[in-house]
Amino acid sequence: MKENNRRFAVARWILMSLAILSNGFLIAYSCLSNEATIELNRIFTNSFTAFINSFTKGNEKETIPLNSLEIDFSNDKYNDVPGYDQNEIPLGSAKEIDCDFSPTNATDKSIYYSVEPNDALILNQTNSKVSAVGMKTGKATVTATNSISGLSSSVDVYVVDTVAPVQYDISLSSTTIPIGTTQTIEFDIDGGVLTHDDLINFRYYDTRKLSFSSSDEHIATIDSYGVIHPHNIGSTFISVSNDKIVRTLNVSVSSGSTPAPISDLSISGSNVCYENDMLLDQRTKTNHFQLTPRSNDEDLNPEDFVWESSNELLAKVDRNGILRGFRKTTTNDETVTISAKSKITGEIAYFEAVVKSQLPSMMDVYLEAGSQSPYNPTEYTLFVGDNITCKFVFDVNNSNTKVIAASSDDTIISLTNSGNIIILHVLNEGKCRITYTSSSNSKLVRTIDFTVFKRGAIDSNSFGEVEYSIRKTLGHAVLFMIAQIFTFLTLYMFLYDKKWWFYTSISLGVGLSISCLSELIQFFIPSRTGSFIDVLIDFAGVVVGAALSFLGVWIILKLKKRAQNKKMSHKSE
Repeated sequence: MKENNRRFAVARWILMSLAILSNGFLIAYSCLSNEATIELNRIFTNSFTAFINSFTKGNEKETIPLNSLEIDFSNDKYNDVPGYDQNEIPLGSAKEIDCDFSPTNATDKSIYYSVEPNDALILNQTNSKVSAVGMKTGKATVTATNSISGLSSSVDVYVVDTVAPVQYDISLSSTTIPIGTTQTIEFDIDGGVLTHDDLINFRYYDTRKLSFSSSDEHIATIDSYGVIHPHNIGSTFISVSNDKIVRTLNVSVSSGSTPAPISDLSISGSNVCYENDMLLDQRTKTNHFQLTPRSNDEDLNPEDFVWESSNELLAKVDRNGILRGFRKTTTNDETVTISAKSKITGEIAYFEAVVKSQLPSMMDVYLEAGSQSPYNPTEYTLFVGDNITCKFVFDVNNSNTKVIAASSDDTIISLTNSGNIIILHVLNEGKCRITYTSSSNSKLVRTIDFTVFKRGAIDSNSFGEVEYSIRKTLGHAVLFMIAQIFTFLTLYMFLYDKKWWFYTSISLGVGLSISCLSELIQFFIPSRTGSFIDVLIDFAGVVVGAALSFLGVWIILKLKKRAQNKKMSHKSE
């Protein structure tokens, strides 16, 4: 009897230790980052995938050959710009070239773009599309080549000088201008295509190519920058024309004082700027620098000056004196001269800035592999027959940023390098490491370890769903079920003399509390968030664990009671 009591006591404390450890693990697990939990669950998912695919045979991945491809400008919303033909790109501006495949469901659509002459355009490739920036007036030919079949298509591009706006309206913040001040024409350029954005308007049109005139230059004059200079009290009509459209404003000049000339005019600010990716909706303001006119060590208002760059392909400066590098065709530093002309007195100051190539400091790799989540993994699961497109995102894009990739085993995964698009051709089962290196910053290196399985019931299209299911069932329901089994049995061992509903209710309450606490903690963990649905999944595991434990205890007690009854019947005989 004493031996049985000793065993009972030891069992109680073992179960209690397991209950504490399992519930503690659930709390610790909820404190892990999203990436860590995904990597942990990937181990179980890969094991499950290998087991299932070893007994099943998947459909061979159908290869649909590419018959033809054609590139043009037909699909980009910014391509139908009034004043330009479809195949024309304004100098310093961008248009998107689109590629059409036949058949549309061809297996391989990897495209490599090239341009001839190579200094006419800068190409920014994203998958099968490319944005072309006009850098030199004249004809250029862009060619798209499929990296597998060798099929190609070309389109002629004409880089032309920017034109005067085709459609526009004009306005003034005030039509009454005191002598000694100025007003600058404000343009509303839309044309049904472009947004009212200074950068877009600035790049597609040159308002300096419009004709400006005053009906009475004795009252006021207007220069080629749209700046109205009042001279004498009175009124005049200011007209702006592109030879087809004439817009007119009635301007009144009021009394004022003639301003004194500006002495010792200079420009202060950063004399270094960096080329930047300013394409369409990918514009950023990372490398914008404020230039400020100064007179006798006092700052003047930048808006009172007309700003110009000696080479707007290298660097641009807006009407508020904001300097930004634009595009470079070489890796060398290049110099640009910025001028600031006073709208009021006409004095000019010059400022030299060096335009540098900016090296990226961050590189992310994204993979297109069925329904798998492109979350920047350190390990990825692929299947024999996959052709995976690798995409790259940098914090800084310049014309020299390319990616070099290398495979640790070409018999498992071979590579096709096409500039910034790299295709992984998955050939055989095994493990393979792909190393990605930025050509413009050799310190930027990313490695991804790939595990390749044979194709079976689970493939690249279904793997994401399997992984999600295992993550929810194993990471939530199963773990909570196991923890609840130990919790229930511990409470039973200590409270077995109580009513069954008493210790069952306590165990369920503990399980629900751990479920809620686990999800609450995740609100404070970066990249994770708590979910009421996950609480329900966790608690479902708790309920199943409690039910299994209760059923197990009930069966054991029934069997024990039956054995005792059988023993008693034998004794009575």
